[in-house]
Amino acid sequence: MLFAMAKGKTACRRACSRTEATMNKLKNRRKRTILCLLLCFMLAFTSIHAQELQRTIEEIQRYVDTVLTLTENLSITEKTSEQIMYDALVKLASEDEESLNKVLAAIAGTVDANSTFIPKDEYNEMMNKLEGKTGGIGITATVKDGFVDIVTILENSPAAQAGLVPGDKIVAVDGQDVTGAAALTATDFLKGEIGTEVVVTVLSANDLKRDVTLKRYAIPELSVEKSVINGKIGYIKIKTFASNTPEQVEEALKELQQKQVSKLILDLRNNGGGVFAAGVKVADLFLDEDKTIVTVKGKTEEDKKIYTASAKKYSFDLCLLVNEYTASASEIVTGAIKDNQAGYILGESTYGKGTVQGILPLADIGGALKITMQTYLTPNGEFIHHKGIRPDQVVENARKQYTLEELPELTFERVLQTGDAGADVKSVKFLLDLLNFSVGEVDENYNEATAGAVKQFQASAGLYPYGVCDITTQSYLREKALNTTFIYDTQLPAAVEYLQAR
Repeated sequence: MLFAMAKGKTACRRACSRTEATMNKLKNRRKRTILCLLLCFMLAFTSIHAQELQRTIEEIQRYVDTVLTLTENLSITEKTSEQIMYDALVKLASEDEESLNKVLAAIAGTVDANSTFIPKDEYNEMMNKLEGKTGGIGITATVKDGFVDIVTILENSPAAQAGLVPGDKIVAVDGQDVTGAAALTATDFLKGEIGTEVVVTVLSANDLKRDVTLKRYAIPELSVEKSVINGKIGYIKIKTFASNTPEQVEEALKELQQKQVSKLILDLRNNGGGVFAAGVKVADLFLDEDKTIVTVKGKTEEDKKIYTASAKKYSFDLCLLVNEYTASASEIVTGAIKDNQAGYILGESTYGKGTVQGILPLADIGGALKITMQTYLTPNGEFIHHKGIRPDQVVENARKQYTLEELPELTFERVLQTGDAGADVKSVKFLLDLLNFSVGEVDENYNEATAGAVKQFQASAGLYPYGVCDITTQSYLREKALNTTFIYDTQLPAAVEYLQAR
């Protein structure tokens, strides 16, 4: 008994010693972390050659250590070195916010491509948007290979009126480069007070770059479009997953049921995702009770959560349309439908984003940390990140490149302007319409709409934008039409054919 107690005391002393050592290590680690941040901040935006970098860091460390030692040993402050360093970081944040923001964004960005630091102004703007105070230009976008790829254009939005199309890349906003790491927060720069203007630099599929001035508008809350094809097949397109998307989808499903429609196409193409919970709720509408929707995994096993379906609400012969821009919450729906064999997947392999980000406000320095906190698995346990989901039937949209013989003839005999009429005007309007520059009716009349479309094209091609279709503009129009690959939707007809055959 006595021996046992002695062993117990010795073990306790050893445990206490290990705990104290661990605590000291943690304190030192935090101290080193804060020192690292201070060093990063001091070195930010300074021109230092590689051979001088190590010497500079050592000098700064020596200066900081000396000041901290003297302060801690001789001053009357009750602050620890750790507190002094932390307070210094907060002070620097208030004095040189831009530099600190870039340092913090660089640190967060090392986690993965979807993690970043959101500066105070951008975070406040994001919160204003959630409260309905912020406008936008009418797009959804995703970051791919360091570029902001436009995925969806909302109808009648400023982006639609300016002729932007899915696949265009945004490379600058108000003259600020938003490629590379900056692409992660580029869409936040596009948002702002309703009615204010923003200049967007767009790189189109044929590498033409143009500046477009857009006026921000109140973004409509509707994220769902619905219709009936051939009187027999329901069609629902989900543009994005907002908080109220499940309710909009359910309303559309009820209308289809009332019309006695039993077959449904759910179009998730060009849907870059959105609210995680909205994706789960939409998938729930089509699954039998207790079927797995998605499994979410956090940092520890305790963070794991399996989302399962409630009682099935709607029975449709279902076909999902997906493509390379079907991402995030859209892939949660796709994976749930496919793995549970609740519908047929048609189109192209999806984007492949299998992570979930959380936004953590930082009270001391303002702003928030957007960081990947979870990964998710499809019901079959598949981690789709960077792989995507392969459809049951691969159907690619048709691509066509026109020959000179297939295009309407341009005579290059006169300069065209408002008030002119003739076959050459109709040829110009055909080419503009083909290239997605809105001209209204393609007829022989050169009107204000024609002049506006010509002006937009000239700006995109780097020509002087004055709305007169001179010989140079006509030549550029034809060359662009010849060098552009046009995409035609063959996926939707394939989905209709699939359902009609059942």
